[in-house]
Amino acid sequence: MFATPDDPDAVRAAVEETLERAEEHHRNSALPLLGLPTSWVGERQTGASSVHRSSSRSPDDELDGSSVVVERQWETVELIHGAYPDGPWLSVVVTNAPAEVMQTSLAAIVRDEQQAALPDSGPFGTQAGGQPQADDLVETTTVLAQVEGELVALEGVSLGGFTVARAVLDGWTLTVKSRGWPLAKPVQLTRLDDVEAYLSGRRRAVHEAMGL
Repeated sequence: MFATPDDPDAVRAAVEETLERAEEHHRNSALPLLGLPTSWVGERQTGASSVHRSSSRSPDDELDGSSVVVERQWETVELIHGAYPDGPWLSVVVTNAPAEVMQTSLAAIVRDEQQAALPDSGPFGTQAGGQPQADDLVETTTVLAQVEGELVALEGVSLGGFTVARAVLDGWTLTVKSRGWPLAKPVQLTRLDDVEAYLSGRRRAVHEAMGL
């Protein structure tokens, strides 16, 4: 008897495989895993993290049928703090993706975050009074972060309580995303050696969302 997508055991096995793969990635990542200090009390979980590879063949490879040459590999890790997705929450994303990959505008990202959290808000989101939030309502902002004692200014945008800001550091890019998070003071970020609280938080959130 073949398992189907409606088979609870098949669904559970697929979910566990996805979780285990993401957990292994976080434990073995070479990137600096940045999050709030351990003194901060609140919910924690991992986010949309991944490994990407870019490959191509040289003209000679195509002629002789030799193997594909992997040119570049980069990864992204995301740690989320707070009551995600309803808020308030703060996401810290670190990636070593090349500059040409980081082409998506911050305005597009903040709109996507709002759309994901408020799926009935339409393509530009909706204000409290029901008025659509067009592009001209996206405001520029600066988010200050204290990254292991160094003050970093991240340039960003805000829309309807959502903020996305980014800074290019030494060999990697830091992005901070938030919903309803207090950003008046610098966000205190520290390098984390132990991310088990984030991994277990993600596992718990996924299990609850899928009724497992």
